[in-house]
Amino acid sequence: MSKPIVTVSFDFGGTLAYEVKEDYEVYHEILEEMGYRFRLMEVESAYREAVEWWRMVKRRENLVWNEDSQRKLISRILLNLRVEESRELVDRILEVRRDKRLMKPYSDAEPTVRRLKEMGFKLIVISNVSSERNLSAYLTQVGLRGYFSLLFASGSLGVEKPDSEIFLYASRVSGTPPDMMVHIGDDYEADYLGAEKAGLKAILIDRANRYAGQRCTRVKSLLQVPELLEEFMK
Repeated sequence: MSKPIVTVSFDFGGTLAYEVKEDYEVYHEILEEMGYRFRLMEVESAYREAVEWWRMVKRRENLVWNEDSQRKLISRILLNLRVEESRELVDRILEVRRDKRLMKPYSDAEPTVRRLKEMGFKLIVISNVSSERNLSAYLTQVGLRGYFSLLFASGSLGVEKPDSEIFLYASRVSGTPPDMMVHIGDDYEADYLGAEKAGLKAILIDRANRYAGQRCTRVKSLLQVPELLEEFMK
């Protein structure tokens, strides 16, 4: 008989919820409200260049995405738009963006986490997101915060998936051995392989059938998860 599953971990973005608008659209709205007049395509171009710049810096300096990283990205966007930037302006944009970033839950998210809670599982979130504060705000926005007892945000911890340490840290804090945990996410490398390497069981949520060729435990709907967990424990 397999070991029982005690704790079920979820990724957030792309797993439980999704963004309603593209990031550059949000920045365009914010800048307009602050009195800056740019065409949407100008902001999109400035944003995309800033993202590529950040990826290069991240790889070179082995950085983690956090609130300071967001400030650097915003500064780069403003530089690309030739807007005179200041710490005050960057902080204002960062704060407004937190409220403007609209998220919606997938239709299968709430019924699934409610069912898992009823089944007695401890539910947590492990997400590559800028801060635990932001992660909590996003979960509240989509009506799911109350289901989760612990949140683990890479930006607050200084380590990102697929690094085993973020999963092992969650294991230690939750008081659950890795082999009695399951992690569910939509990114094959960060979520599935990362969790397995740390000794957790893993489930890939693949709504768009992107990973049909991969040998892994895969579902197209979170609604399949409760039954799959029962199979794991037989």
